[in-house]
Amino acid sequence: MECPGCQEWIHLPFKTRAAEMVCPGCSGVIPVKDLYVAAGPFLIARDVLFKSVPRYRRLILEAEKEAAGLKNSEKVDNISLRSMKMFINNLKELLDGCRDEARHTLNDNGVEYSINRLIFQGNIVNLSVSGVCIDGKNVSLDRLWKEITVHLKRDEGETCAIRGRVVWIGDGNKMGVKFLTDDEKTRDAIEDYIREKSLFGMRR
Repeated sequence: MECPGCQEWIHLPFKTRAAEMVCPGCSGVIPVKDLYVAAGPFLIARDVLFKSVPRYRRLILEAEKEAAGLKNSEKVDNISLRSMKMFINNLKELLDGCRDEARHTLNDNGVEYSINRLIFQGNIVNLSVSGVCIDGKNVSLDRLWKEITVHLKRDEGETCAIRGRVVWIGDGNKMGVKFLTDDEKTRDAIEDYIREKSLFGMRR
């Protein structure tokens, strides 16, 4: 969001639920409102995106079908394919910005998780303080709504175990997990993990 005092842009990776923020430019305390979502070259008001989420989701599906068709065509060049992929990824990122909690892609994305006391290895596709998308092993529909424990291991060896539930099964081996634990200590631990592993190197 833009500070009304000094017109500096304030980035809110974890603070979309906050009522107010301190501007790093002028140190003024300002209310959190009029948020924008950025992805690639695009900057769009969050309220505008909210109104069009279903329409944009349909657009992503159609664009992905189009890209799959272009990939199999001999007449299409690599520049067009890359541009189509960039458009789809930017649109997905914009829609992720409509969530109450931002989703983050990580550098070190290996993760261990357990279901019914069985331990599995997978990779984190993206992570927020409210849930995680995991690319796992032998994901099947019978895991839907199963309780799961995700083990986030920090670089210094500390592990945070978070209870969750599998709320969707996607293409391949992907599954979406909604965290069932929402206490302050767990949220802080997830935020610290994201800062440590984030592709954007976020720090306090």
